[in-house]
Amino acid sequence: MYYFEFKESFAFPDLEQRNGLRIVKEESKARRLRILDTVDWSIWRSGQVLLQDDGGRMELYDRHDHLRVSVACKSRHAIIKKVPEPLARELKSLISVRALVSHFDCQWQVQSLVCCNQDDKIVSRAEIFTLGPAASFPSFMRLYPLRGYERETEQIVKALSPIAAPGSTAITTRFLLECSGLVARPPVTKPAFHLRADQATEEAVLNMLAELVRLARSQEEGLIADIDSEFTHQYRVNLRKARSLLSLFRKALTPWRYQNLRLQLKSMAKTTNRLRDLDVFLLDQQDYYAMLPDQFQRGLNALFTRLRRQRRQVWKRVISVLQGQDYLDRVAVLEQHLQQPPDVAGSYSQTPIGRRVSRKILSQYRRIQRDGARINATTPDARVHDLRIETKKLRYLLELFAELFPRDEVRELIKALKKLQDNLGRFNDYSAQSLFLTELNRTATTTASQRDAINALLAVLFSKQKEEREQVVALVADFSADKIAEQFRALFAPSATRNKRQ
Repeated sequence: MYYFEFKESFAFPDLEQRNGLRIVKEESKARRLRILDTVDWSIWRSGQVLLQDDGGRMELYDRHDHLRVSVACKSRHAIIKKVPEPLARELKSLISVRALVSHFDCQWQVQSLVCCNQDDKIVSRAEIFTLGPAASFPSFMRLYPLRGYERETEQIVKALSPIAAPGSTAITTRFLLECSGLVARPPVTKPAFHLRADQATEEAVLNMLAELVRLARSQEEGLIADIDSEFTHQYRVNLRKARSLLSLFRKALTPWRYQNLRLQLKSMAKTTNRLRDLDVFLLDQQDYYAMLPDQFQRGLNALFTRLRRQRRQVWKRVISVLQGQDYLDRVAVLEQHLQQPPDVAGSYSQTPIGRRVSRKILSQYRRIQRDGARINATTPDARVHDLRIETKKLRYLLELFAELFPRDEVRELIKALKKLQDNLGRFNDYSAQSLFLTELNRTATTTASQRDAINALLAVLFSKQKEEREQVVALVADFSADKIAEQFRALFAPSATRNKRQ
C-alpha cells in the first residue's frame, strides 16, 4: 500500500495523461463524524478509535486500523449497558461504568476510484480523503496496488510525484483525525506529588492534600452534568484518600490545623453520601435481577423505578449544594488553609517524609498482621470491617507514596494486598447493601411486591456475605506469610530504606 499527501489540486484527466491509465470514479461519500470516548479517553489510549456518523452508526477501529465492529446506535451519550452488542462486549474492559461522550466533530469527503489499463483491467484501487467541507482539494490518498500490475503501479506513483509527497506515516483513521484537528487531552486522574525523600513531612502532606482536593474538585463539572456515576465515585475517592492521609499523618500538623482540615474534608464528602449509595445499588441492577427467580422480577422493576426517581431528586440536591455559595466559600477556605506555609510545630513536622512514610507503611502492615491473626469463625463482623479499613489505609499509603520507592516492588505488594482487600471489600459491600435494603423495607412507600423482592435479595446477600467471611482467615494468612512480610521489611525497614537511597 502507498500513501500520499497532496501538495496541490489537480484534475483527474491531467493525472490520466501523466500515467497513461484510465481513472474511474466510484463512490463519493461525505462523512460527518464525531469521536466518542470516555472523559479520560480510555478507548483512544488503548490504540483504538470509536466513530459515530450522522446516521447514528458506531464504528470501532482497532489499533491496526481494522474495522472491528459496526452497529447502529443513535445515542451520543450512553453508558456501556445501553450500547448495542457486540460493541458493548468489545468496549466493556475499556470503559466499565464510564459513559461515552462526544469529543470532536469533523467532516471528510471520501472518493473511491480505480485505475484501469488499456484492456480495461483494474490495476489498482485508491481512496482520496478531503478533510473539511470542501471537496475541491484532495489532501491524502491511499493507493492499493493489485498483484501482477507492479509496472502500472509504478506509473501511477511516478505520475503523482509532481503533485503529491509520499507519506512517511500510514494514512489511518487516527492519522486523519489528528490532521483534522483532533488533539486528545486525557485529564489527569492520578496524582503526581513530585515528592522528595528528604522533604519535610508537614510540607509534603500539605502539598499532597492540596493536590487530592484539586483532583476531587476536577470531578465536580461531570458530577453536576450527571455524565456518569464515576464522577461521583472519583470525587469521593480523592476526598477519602485526603482524609486518610490527614489521619495517618495528623501528628505532623498542629492540633488546630488538623481539626480544621478534618472537619472541612468531612463536610465535603458528606454531600454525596446518599447519591453514591443509590449509584452503587443501581449499577448492580443486572446482578440483582440475575440473583432472583422470575416471581420477584416485577417487585424488582418497581423498586428500581422508585430508586431511579429518588436518585434524580438526590442528585438535584447535590447540585444545589455544589453550586451554592456556602459550599464554594467553604472550599475556598479549605484551599487557602492548604496553601498556607507549614506551621513547623507538629510532633514530626520537619522529619523527612521518606523516613516517616517507611515507618508508617511497615507499622500499618504489622497492624494488619496482628489484627488479622485475631480473626476466626466467631469474630464479630465489626472487627472484620475494622480490618478492611486498615487494609485500605495501607493501600493508600502504598499508592500515594509509590514514587518514593522502587515501582515494581511496590506494585507487587499492592497486588498481594489487593486479594485480601477485594475479599474484605465484597464482604463490606454485601453488608452495606443489606443495610440499604433493610432501610428501604422499613419505609411506608414500600409495596408488598417490593418487600418480597427485598427480602429475597437480603437472603441471597446474607449467603454471599457468609461466603466472603469464610475466606477472610485464609487470605489474611496469605498476606501475613513470611514471603510478603520479608518484602515489606526489605523495602521499608529503616536500615533497608537508607541503603536504597545512598
